[in-house]
Amino acid sequence: MFEQIREGSAFMRQALQGYSVRQQALSLNLSNTDTPNYKRMDVGFEEQLRAKAKLTEPSPMTLTDVRHMPFAGPAAFSPAVSIDRSTTLRRDGNNIDIDQEMSKVSQNEIGYNAATQFLSGRFAMLKYVIADGGGS
Repeated sequence: MFEQIREGSAFMRQALQGYSVRQQALSLNLSNTDTPNYKRMDVGFEEQLRAKAKLTEPSPMTLTDVRHMPFAGPAAFSPAVSIDRSTTLRRDGNNIDIDQEMSKVSQNEIGYNAATQFLSGRFAMLKYVIADGGGS
């Protein structure tokens, strides 16, 4: 059970990291709405999370002797930042659509809030197991 809580928490921490990096990119986009030749940025991380979610079995590797080589663990998680150079919405070369960016901010906020609620539930479950779950 603790392994499931730990793995679920690590997965959601990575999701929160992705949402956080995306929020930074969206904030930059919004703050550069009037900057000539500014190109919007986006952050992709969902495919990495989907790939990690498909790996349902935990790694059975454990370090049983100090002479063994340590297991490196899963591949590092790194949200991919991309710049959209394919479009230009205005004469000044800027491609920020404020309505689209605000919509993306709302979508990102919903995802972030869902991930924090999931983590909160996991930690509440862990707290219950530690404090009250033993029964009498």
